Amino acid sequence: MADIRSRLRDVSQIPPLPESVEYVLKAMRDPQVSAKDITEVISKDVAMSSKLLKVVNSAYYGYRGNITSVTHAIVMLGFSTVKNLILGLAVSSLMGNVESSSEFDLKEFWLHCIGVGSTAKVVARKMGFREEEEFFIYGLLHDVGKILFYQLERDSFLELLRDARAEERPFWQIELERGLFPHTSIGYELFTFWKMPERLVNVVAYHHDWEVGENDKEVKVIWLADVLTRMFSIGENGAGNFVDDNEMVRVRELFPDALEEDSDFRREIEEEMNKAEVFWEILRRGGA
Repeated sequence: MADIRSRLRDVSQIPPLPESVEYVLKAMRDPQVSAKDITEVISKDVAMSSKLLKVVNSAYYGYRGNITSVTHAIVMLGFSTVKNLILGLAVSSLMGNVESSSEFDLKEFWLHCIGVGSTAKVVARKMGFREEEEFFIYGLLHDVGKILFYQLERDSFLELLRDARAEERPFWQIELERGLFPHTSIGYELFTFWKMPERLVNVVAYHHDWEVGENDKEVKVIWLADVLTRMFSIGENGAGNFVDDNEMVRVRELFPDALEEDSDFRREIEEEMNKAEVFWEILRRGGA
């Protein structure tokens, strides 16, 4: 485990993004890149454009087969939404090709991530934040550092999972107490290398840090969504859905009715999960 930082600095250890996604990232940094430019590049990437249209025409957006081109998707959803959606699809598909083991169930892991994204939309709505779709993508990708950790240091990662389950404590606490290079930092290094948007990088790096979240709305929403998803046992993050007392107290302070079984809060999360089923379909097929 000691050499994981050096392995992260080895470019050959980091999976490359598709060329079309590199171009989308460039567009996010360069205001001179137009929607027309993005459309031309994405349309040439048959796999990505196919995934994009599959999601756009699913129950998630509700257009039900009426959108037939990337151009039409941008017109209907907006340039910003489509760019964020492409990033989410690209990264989750790329990392979705990893195989499960008996101790790390990737299906449950990705259901957890989709759950955090779905819950983040509801949390953002309740807190008056407008960028619901961005929050879904942040939630979907928040734990990507765990996947890379699993790929680079499988035995060490699985040992930590076993310890977290045995001690019935959150995975991040075990990492912190042992002074390890945590999955949040691994995700930070990966997303920095990929030149991901700063807000997304911050979410990946600090989604277990409440103090950062108090001054950063994206981090705060994903922190809350992650805790709620564990509390509701939506999927499983790899190490058991354990929640510590401080996490429980903060959630109850902000959303006192959220834990009631018949609450509107839980119903809204269930509705969002049902709409987001298309993301699991894409991941289940290995990103195809």
